[in-house]
Amino acid sequence: MMAEIRDPDGFARLHQLAAEGPASSRKDAQIAATRIATILACKGGRIADITVGDCVELVDTQRRVHARGGQKKVDFYLRLRDLGNFPEDAPATIRAFGLALGQLSIEELVDRYRIQCRPVRNLSVDYLRERQPSLDFASLDAISRTLAGLFWARIEALAPGIDTLRLPPAVARAWKEDLKVKKRMVTGPDGKSVEVASPRLNAKDELMRVRALYLDIAQWAAEEPARWGPWAVPCPISDDEIHKAKERKRRKARMDQRTHERLPVLPILISTADRRRRAAADLLQAARNTEPGTVIIPPERSRPTGRSSPAVDPPAPARSTGSRLKKSGTPSSPTSRNGRCPSAPAHAPSGPHAFMSTLASDARSSDLTRPNGHGLPRSATT
Repeated sequence: MMAEIRDPDGFARLHQLAAEGPASSRKDAQIAATRIATILACKGGRIADITVGDCVELVDTQRRVHARGGQKKVDFYLRLRDLGNFPEDAPATIRAFGLALGQLSIEELVDRYRIQCRPVRNLSVDYLRERQPSLDFASLDAISRTLAGLFWARIEALAPGIDTLRLPPAVARAWKEDLKVKKRMVTGPDGKSVEVASPRLNAKDELMRVRALYLDIAQWAAEEPARWGPWAVPCPISDDEIHKAKERKRRKARMDQRTHERLPVLPILISTADRRRRAAADLLQAARNTEPGTVIIPPERSRPTGRSSPAVDPPAPARSTGSRLKKSGTPSSPTSRNGRCPSAPAHAPSGPHAFMSTLASDARSSDLTRPNGHGLPRSATT
């Protein structure tokens, strides 16, 4: 509507700017155009009339309603700046204004989630204010996100009109099942938004924060019954539900799996880092030896060279497949990789050995082998 009636020329310039950019940013350009159209609908005028203050006001509104989107929330400012709407001294990014807003108050932290029950909203504010002296702002923000967003906002969605912390068993079970899954919207290859669900890895951490709310109120009710007594109810989360032994084992398994997947390419990483370190050192020394005002001539080995062929690289020393004499004088068993399986042919490595052999050839072609103290080439896999 805005593009057809209010400012066709302005939106045409906006579309032309998007066409000149990469194809991957076309979806971001559509979101930016929607933000700009929102400003025109609220403020009137044309795109050329939009000011920096209008953009700041829109971003502040998005922050208050807890709009998601990351960089897409502020991308419209960058596009307006590229169109030449703003003066030369305008900030390069609108995030400069966001940094000046400071920390949100406890009321603002809770009101991001639009809790319908006013008594529960006030209880959340009082609870966070009671715990504020012992928390930094990041922890306070995380707890408010859990209690107001992940807990009570979802409880109200499951049981509209509820006004007590004493949850019905069916509602408590439904909320726990919903907490185990994290849902988000992603854009598919066809440009359509689809909802994707994935397990919430920190679900038990969120349960522990809600359980702390119930236990703290029960303890404070003994000290201040008039203030906290009406909210002291049994906790719907048991000790067994926050036991984290299995989660720790799963986390350790994921860490070990990541290490196992990255370990085979560690020699190549070490070689590349060492080669670049030596090249940087050579360039630095060349710069020190160059007179001011003259061109720095890089040394030969710091210049980029083509990938050498594995055929011309020195071969890795082969491991002996014969028997060796022990101290007792008796021959020992073969020391080759295939010695463990006599029936396997010597030229047919399998499984990880074949994969590591491929990595070794890649490493040799990347100058990974170098002479050792005995003058022999050293293989990356040995």
